[in-house]
Amino acid sequence: MREERMSGSTQGNPWLGYIDEKIVWGPLYKKMPPPPARVLDLGCGDGRIAIRLSNRGFRAVGVDLHPGAGPRLLARAESLPFRPASFDVVLLVLVLMHVRSADQLMTEVRRVLRTGGRLLVAVGNRHSFTGLAIRENDPDFLLKRIPYDCYRSFSRKELEHLLEATGFKTETLRSATFVPSFISKGRPSFLRRILTLARMSELVLERTPLVRWLGIRLFAVAEAVET
Repeated sequence: MREERMSGSTQGNPWLGYIDEKIVWGPLYKKMPPPPARVLDLGCGDGRIAIRLSNRGFRAVGVDLHPGAGPRLLARAESLPFRPASFDVVLLVLVLMHVRSADQLMTEVRRVLRTGGRLLVAVGNRHSFTGLAIRENDPDFLLKRIPYDCYRSFSRKELEHLLEATGFKTETLRSATFVPSFISKGRPSFLRRILTLARMSELVLERTPLVRWLGIRLFAVAEAVET
């Protein structure tokens, strides 16, 4: 289960398409091994990522706390029912913020990922232009805006340190997505126009010093290394 992956396919949903493109498919396509690589999607939500990967020949499985579509198992991410080195790629997208024991989760991810495999992780950016570092400590924000009992954003240094401490070498670390989520409530036709402009603007923002670290989310691609 994750913030923007609660229900439905991206077909006909421009907001989900925008999020997936920026923090899943864009980074993943550059690092993805060819089919039939083994892929684990932790916190798979509606299952659309695992379904799409399976349709493309990957051996993909999702893990979530709740039943739903796609190839999945019901389990907690901190205690996975897989043997060591079971996967070539692990996706941990907008999930780590909602887990109280980040170290335990990342250690378990490293266990099931083969050495040399890739992890794609995305989290909320503590230094986002939205002022998340202040808002996440507001009880009203947590109760009304975040449908989880735990929320913690990350700075880029915190995320990189966590990866290195649990057996990963960071290859890519960037901020992404500059469009606030309240825009997603707009009509699809309006949203498509806004997101078209946003994608063009973000090509510049993501290359501008200082500003490029103010995106709403952070994502990293890391290699599992010998420990």
